[in-house]
Amino acid sequence: MESMVQVCPLLSTRSEVTELCLGEQCAWYVAPVRKCALYVIGHKGAVDLQNLQKEFMATNPTPPAPQEH
Repeated sequence: MESMVQVCPLLSTRSEVTELCLGEQCAWYVAPVRKCALYVIGHKGAVDLQNLQKEFMATNPTPPAPQEH
């Protein structure tokens, strides 16, 4: 069970007041992972980017040396 109170990134953008996550009452809530879809999308994007960087470094282990003009 999570001990942190989740904040709604959508409802909290329109005012200075932090709005709490509505959980399963919200269409953006992803019940199997108990997170907001915005978080899930952002997290997946970050993981995909890390994997692309690892893949690139595996095929290009040494960066090119800077050229002097």
